[in-house]
Amino acid sequence: MRIEMYVILLILFPKCLRCQSVIQPHGTLIVAFICNNGIILAADSRASFTAYNDIVKREIPYAYVDSFRKIFTLGGFQIGITGNENVGNIYWWDLVEKYNKTHKRDSSLKLTFLHFSKYLINDLKISDSLLRGNFFIVAGFEGNRPVITGINSIHSDTIFSVYNVGHRIATNDCIKSKLAVNENYCTCDSIINLLVNGFTSCSQDWQLGIGGPLHIVRINQGNHIVTIKSFKFIRFRTYTDFEKSIINKTTIVTHFFPEYTRDKLIEILKDNVLHHY
Repeated sequence: MRIEMYVILLILFPKCLRCQSVIQPHGTLIVAFICNNGIILAADSRASFTAYNDIVKREIPYAYVDSFRKIFTLGGFQIGITGNENVGNIYWWDLVEKYNKTHKRDSSLKLTFLHFSKYLINDLKISDSLLRGNFFIVAGFEGNRPVITGINSIHSDTIFSVYNVGHRIATNDCIKSKLAVNENYCTCDSIINLLVNGFTSCSQDWQLGIGGPLHIVRINQGNHIVTIKSFKFIRFRTYTDFEKSIINKTTIVTHFFPEYTRDKLIEILKDNVLHHY
């Protein structure tokens, strides 16, 4: 099996790594679950460098950095963002914070997300190409009603809401089957235990790109947030700073197959840093 993987990588990386003009880390797992006494929003913290594999016909990770934040406060609600960790040279956490400072809170999740998307596109003039490839989950209470909403694109009209005990949205199929519960036992504590166990199980498959410390928050009525699990998040001012930190080895990247990918990634990051100036 080990030899077979090396053969795959020899086919994959010399072609695909170099053809990407920007190598962006991708986030993987966000889960929202409506319990009978609140909402649980959880995320892993792995940002994976990926490339398309011709054999499995999808992108797979070849390296990763842990401790990236994927859950943020947006208006009066919580938003989980997976996909590209950055928008060009800017990180999502900066975009969310700037929005919060300049916009009033909306009463609904849908309006909050629509105004956020208009802010990015109309006010900040962020190009369409930089806003592709992300999935968003917004969660919170609208009055006394718990709502979780999944959006498959910043431009998407497919904004759906569910607000019944036992409903869940997950950005990775691996964990969905592990969150099947009897509605009578659907407490937040039971869901947290299922999440932790499901996360551990799914993270054993390296191709899923799931890993790192878990970030779990509980949302109570009135949108009061209780942090269940947290950790020290990595934060960079710009993506250029992140690239430099890898090149200078102040941020450690873990490679699944370092003999094939470590030097290639550094070479591309150096090239990208030059293009940012």
